[in-house]
Amino acid sequence: MTTAIAATPTVCLLHADIHPMTSECWGATLDWYLAHDHLEDSEARAAYQAAVERKMLDQHVRQQAA
Repeated sequence: MTTAIAATPTVCLLHADIHPMTSECWGATLDWYLAHDHLEDSEARAAYQAAVERKMLDQHVRQQAA
């Protein structure tokens, strides 16, 4: 019997979306965390989430203005 494992959708700053991450997405995420290594773990997670939400909102506003 074969078991299929679906990739879990994750918040992606690179694409400002929630989707199964590729290595490119994880690389961008790692780069972001390394650039913010001065933050505590919980602060870094909250800041990353806020950065993704901000980018998502920016994209949405630009699409609505077009």
